[in-house]
Amino acid sequence: MTLFADLDEQLALVAPDDYWSDEGVVYALELAGDLSPEGWADLSRRWPDRPVVWQLRCAEVLADVAQEPAVEVLAGMIGSPADEVAIQAADSLRAILESNPDLVIPAAALPRAERLVPRVRGVLAQSLDQLISQLRNRQ
Repeated sequence: MTLFADLDEQLALVAPDDYWSDEGVVYALELAGDLSPEGWADLSRRWPDRPVVWQLRCAEVLADVAQEPAVEVLAGMIGSPADEVAIQAADSLRAILESNPDLVIPAAALPRAERLVPRVRGVLAQSLDQLISQLRNRQ
């Protein structure tokens, strides 16, 4: 099996939330961090066809993978038709940029993030505002 196949399986795992937050996310992070260029290409191609829970887990994991391919996937996920996926991806991208300000961000991320503004409130709105400010400051 490839690393992408292992990651795909881990993200799809039907398990209690406790397992995911205690162990599953750690293993998925390890797998994502070790993806090859081909694995990143597979992830970029296949994430839109996966269930929403899988996509949410993927976006959560990628928040801790400070690599340009992860940023590219998250920038694509911000355009997801599923609001919860788009919002999780935006928050993950914000987290990456806070600790890795030199990473290159696809230009499409800003308009995608701006479209999410009317859909969020509270802490999520603050997080989205931070991301939009970070992206605007890069222009």
